[in-house]
Amino acid sequence: MRRVWLIVGGVFAFVTAVGTGLAFGLNVPTPDESANTSLISTSTKETAESVYDLTVPEVTVDAAGEVDIKVVQGRDGRLAIRRESTWATGPRHQEESWNGRWLRVGFFCETPGCGAVYTLAVPEGTTVVLVGKPRSLTCPPRTCTDL
Repeated sequence: MRRVWLIVGGVFAFVTAVGTGLAFGLNVPTPDESANTSLISTSTKETAESVYDLTVPEVTVDAAGEVDIKVVQGRDGRLAIRRESTWATGPRHQEESWNGRWLRVGFFCETPGCGAVYTLAVPEGTTVVLVGKPRSLTCPPRTCTDL
């Protein structure tokens, strides 16, 4: 009986080795083989949110590059900053800093369709002063002013 199993195992090993060799040698397509293709485009989206104590009645925003600003009403005593960034292949540079009074943001890229949308949730009665020119601005009445 042992001899039968040795013969069956030998035949199986031989068939497997020959079959694999033929598949590679004859260039037989296998399921793992890829087709000729090239990447046309890729896009990445990232969302980040930070919440800060807000102790001043005025927030100054300095925006540069491919940046959209949206201001909405938020909770008392808090500043919530939500950044939604989108970029494709190619280089990008992003800047963001907050010091308790000034928010400085910038998003720079070389491909179409990239940029950042900043949504600022500020308490009712907070004035948002804009320095620089965002790509677009959405702001409730009597909330945003230009320097």
